[in-house]
Amino acid sequence: MNIAAFERGHPSGTCALFLIVWLGLSGAALWPFTRAKLIDRLPFVLCIGSIFLSGVLYSLPKAFPRIFEAVIRHSIYAIETTKDRSGTLFSEPWIEAWQAGGDVVILCLTLIGALWGLVNLVRRRAWISNALALVYTIGAVLWALMHASPL
Repeated sequence: MNIAAFERGHPSGTCALFLIVWLGLSGAALWPFTRAKLIDRLPFVLCIGSIFLSGVLYSLPKAFPRIFEAVIRHSIYAIETTKDRSGTLFSEPWIEAWQAGGDVVILCLTLIGALWGLVNLVRRRAWISNALALVYTIGAVLWALMHASPL
């Protein structure tokens, strides 16, 4: 099944699906819920779970358009124009600006998880989950660098 087609047809279903998968992954990785386990295994959830958390974040405006339109006072598909420092005007739909902001949030969560995982590895705590989080983050950064468009 094509997830993009499913998202176009059922945005609230997509949001719920990603949320259920993220909660399930987080619960399975952090079980049993003790303070020590949370500290040791949370980097794994922050890094690898960010894939599903980004799906929730990106589909929120499409899943609940009336709520977002009431808050921002215009359509989520309205064209937003911004000016950069050099004075160049950029126009894009508001929803694309939302997703670009979401990219920054997910990147920050992933990097925080990777640094936290590195600290846990140095302390020799939950080395499997922290090593997986670190390997995932390094792989994701390398993949992003290889697929980035040149300036």
